[in-house]
Order: sequence, then C-alpha cells, then structure tokens
Amino acid sequence: MAEERAKRTTKPVEKYSPPVPVEKPKEKKVAKEKVVKVKKAKKEKTGEKKPLVGYMLFCKHNREAAKKKVPPGIESKAQMPAVAKILGEMWGKQSESAKAEWKAGKVAK
Repeated sequence: MAEERAKRTTKPVEKYSPPVPVEKPKEKKVAKEKVVKVKKAKKEKTGEKKPLVGYMLFCKHNREAAKKKVPPGIESKAQMPAVAKILGEMWGKQSESAKAEWKAGKVAK
C-alpha cells in the first residue's frame, strides 16, 4: 500500500489551464417608447362638506359623556377604542324614532 501511495504522489502534476470563455454576441438595445402621462385636471375646492351621517352626529354630541363612562386605568392607546365601543352601545340603545331624528340632523346643537 505504501508503494502505491508513493507512485500516486510522485506523478507530476499537470498544469491547470482554465477553460477559454466563449464570447456571446451582444444584443442590440432597443430604445423603449416613452409613455406620456396625462395629468388629471384638479378639482376646484368649494369648501363645502357633506353633512354628517346620523351616527357620526350622535358621536360628536355624546363623545364627552362616553369618555366619562370609560373605566379608570385604561392606557391612552386603548381609550379611543373603548370610547368607540361605548358610543356604539349608546347608539344601539337609541329608539328608531331618536335615530331618525339624528339621521335627519334635527337634533339641537
């Protein structure tokens, strides 16, 4: 076995030559067509807003009362969802006639 190893190691090492890279023909670059963007005409701002929906009007008038019902010890991040939940419950307890008044916007401001 030692003799075989000696034969293998004494064999001269051939010089390594990396393979010659094949040059690929270059592709011609085709210019892309430019897309012209059409600008939209700006709408004129009239300053008029849509009237509030009945639920939003109700929330606007009852938000302070709902904030007082929030249990103490709630973090500031969790306070807003808690107020919204209370307002939703308050809205659900309203009668249909009261809801109709809010939706019509006939509630005293």
